[in-house]
Amino acid sequence: MDQLALVMELAPEGDLFDYVVTRGFLPEKETRMMFGQIFAALEFIHQQRFVHRDIKPENILLRDKDPLFVKLTDFDFAICLDSASPGRTAPAGFADDLCGTPSYVAPEVLRPSRDRMYSYPVDVWSAGVVLYICLCGFPPFSDELFSEERPYTLSQQIQIGHFDYPSPNWDHVGDLALDLIDSMVVVAPEERYTIKQCMEHPWMNVGNEAV
Repeated sequence: MDQLALVMELAPEGDLFDYVVTRGFLPEKETRMMFGQIFAALEFIHQQRFVHRDIKPENILLRDKDPLFVKLTDFDFAICLDSASPGRTAPAGFADDLCGTPSYVAPEVLRPSRDRMYSYPVDVWSAGVVLYICLCGFPPFSDELFSEERPYTLSQQIQIGHFDYPSPNWDHVGDLALDLIDSMVVVAPEERYTIKQCMEHPWMNVGNEAV
């Protein structure tokens, strides 16, 4: 056989990046519905001992918009945290190579190569960055934020966890959503929420009433 056929699910509504750009930002109710699916997908791949390592809006595709139905895609950077994996130098349960998308990568991935060792929490950090973007329409970390008052490069912002919730962009967002982001975008991976904790957070369990 000299041909290979790939059967793939259709996601006709494009990716989350374009969806947020078009809308400006997403309401909490819609964002909560979507993150229930994203957290469930991450919980599953983590249970299989895989880390995605490139969670970002471009890698979240929309199958339907009403109701919002998303799919986590692009596993090019995914790695199995298994001692039997080829080319691994980190201990079992960890990875140590530099990869990901700069604005979404976790602080531990940016450590010097001699100190770099990371695991599942990197996906939680990246998902937290995506959650931030969905609710306000712009990223928490960016080289465009460099100023005299905020003299930090993108890498420095990430490594020290320097971000905020500027008004008026965040005035419409409730405290529970901010608390979840603050629990996900945490510099120390051992203090960062797990996916299970994210799924059990009060914000994820708010009723279906509009917020």
